[in-house]
Amino acid sequence: MSKGVLIGCDSEMEIYLGWWWSHYKKWNGLPVAIADFGLSEQGKENARGIGQVIEIDVDLSDAVISSSEHKALQSTINQVRKCIRVWQKKPFALSRSPFDQTVWIDLDCEIKADIGPVFEYCHDGFGVIADEPHYEKWCNEMGILNGAGYDTSVVAYTKESQVLKSWVETTHEWKEEFWGDDRILSHVIEKGGYKVDTIPEEWSSNYARRNSSAKIVHYPTANGKAEIIKQLIHGQLTRNSR
Repeated sequence: MSKGVLIGCDSEMEIYLGWWWSHYKKWNGLPVAIADFGLSEQGKENARGIGQVIEIDVDLSDAVISSSEHKALQSTINQVRKCIRVWQKKPFALSRSPFDQTVWIDLDCEIKADIGPVFEYCHDGFGVIADEPHYEKWCNEMGILNGAGYDTSVVAYTKESQVLKSWVETTHEWKEEFWGDDRILSHVIEKGGYKVDTIPEEWSSNYARRNSSAKIVHYPTANGKAEIIKQLIHGQLTRNSR
């Protein structure tokens, strides 16, 4: 049974590809596949130096984000509107993994350990990290979640996962307000009553919490990306000073 890691990248995110790979390869030797969400030619060349590139050409042009009566929610929607088309391609990328068992890791994650143990969380077909309680509460208050929420920065799954199949189908059919792939997945798990394995938070801890025991540090939002850029600049300055 083959095992591997899957990531996704487009032309705007490809500046982080080398950063992600430099951390991954310090600790890991499993093969990596890269979902092409719209890489430049240079980005594709760089990705091929890491692993197999898989083109994701799904058309989600019919998906919409409606306006909201909640000002706080509308503000968030406006911030992520540019990202929605890429985010919602994630389940399609997962479904095209070349591996029997796959761990998906977001490109804005700093890997600080051997990720082999994460595969233990797909024995039931699908493993995912639970939302932070305060975010889950906010999403329920905003009416974009009805129950438990899940974070998709790290996902462990098998090729035949029924949760994944339902996630793909629902994303294709969705016509209402649902800006994130994680919100759609949470809806799918809740509605379908699926049993999923819960991956411990240490496998995707938000950088802002400064969790020293985190094995994967996630850098979401513009502030998170700014932290990655700082790392890239520091690394370049360090190399130039030698």
